[in-house]
Amino acid sequence: MKKHVLFLIVIIVSILLSACGTTAKTDPIVLPATEDIISISVSNDNTTAICADREQIGEIISILMDMEPTSKSSINDVPNTDDYIKIDFNCSDDTVKTVFFYQEDGTDYVEQSYQGIYIPAPALNTIIDSLIYGGNVENIEIPDWKPSEIYSDDEIEAAFQTVKDYFSKEFSGCTLTKLYYPGDTFEDEFSKWAEQYDADEAIVILSSFDVDSSGGDGSLNPDSTYDDWKWILVRNDSGNWEHVDHGY
Repeated sequence: MKKHVLFLIVIIVSILLSACGTTAKTDPIVLPATEDIISISVSNDNTTAICADREQIGEIISILMDMEPTSKSSINDVPNTDDYIKIDFNCSDDTVKTVFFYQEDGTDYVEQSYQGIYIPAPALNTIIDSLIYGGNVENIEIPDWKPSEIYSDDEIEAAFQTVKDYFSKEFSGCTLTKLYYPGDTFEDEFSKWAEQYDADEAIVILSSFDVDSSGGDGSLNPDSTYDDWKWILVRNDSGNWEHVDHGY
């Protein structure tokens, strides 16, 4: 009888020890399909940045889907830290899926409320920094332009988007206020830029933007406004516009 009792105790202790050594498995993160996402909003207490670039949206989703799960649990509506960045996925059906990004003890974390806490690749921090601390493209005036005989309205609008994407990534401390197509009178300049960059086609977009007290990357005048700033874009085989140069 004593042997049976001892054997039972050994089994119970073994089960308890095994349970104690088991790490709770975090549920997989739940995200919308990439093709359903219209834009991604990234915000902290001071700034909100909008990413509508399809390539960058795909890159962000790819990073989030490949994160390392942790044994930490998400038990609140927002992370238990004062310093976090909110990432909203704005979808075509008007729904919004939200995750949070923050750092703790030198480690990057992504948290989805009541779902789990994960460790993303360092590239996510780089993308978020470029969005939050890049150029502001939220409120841009785009005046109507005279119909072009060279490019369709869709092609011109695609050029505007290319400029906005570049500005948002590279013009930290600056706010883009105006974009406009200069007209077909720039056709000779289009040809010149296309030849210079060995491209099939080129287009010039003009802009205005404000620079804050930081002076952007240091090459711009602090607390100033730049008008008629040129953006040179080229493309081949009627593909996507590519930024190649900017300035006066």
